[in-house]
Amino acid sequence: MKTKKLFSKTLAWVLTLAILVAAAPFAQRAYAAPLEHDVPYIGTDGVQAAANHVTVLSSSEDFNNLSPARRLTAGWYLVRGAITITGTISVTGAVHLILEDGCNLTVTV
Repeated sequence: MKTKKLFSKTLAWVLTLAILVAAAPFAQRAYAAPLEHDVPYIGTDGVQAAANHVTVLSSSEDFNNLSPARRLTAGWYLVRGAITITGTISVTGAVHLILEDGCNLTVTV
């Protein structure tokens, strides 16, 4: 009887471990958007400056991965390439949006 009980417990642990290992590739991981430094921009006063720690958004997937809640929090963001976003975007804090030359940002509600 003890052997059967030990076998059952061992089998339960092995199956649990197998399920966890099999599910690991599907677990949601935090998205780390690329950062750039010394990104030039022209301020509202017409003076050229540079920003550091700028999050690069170069595709619609970048935006969706960065913020599944469709929220931009305080910081600097560089739009590069063509991005189309459908739906409402929430902005929290001081969000600085740099539009790179030739980019195309489309937001539709």
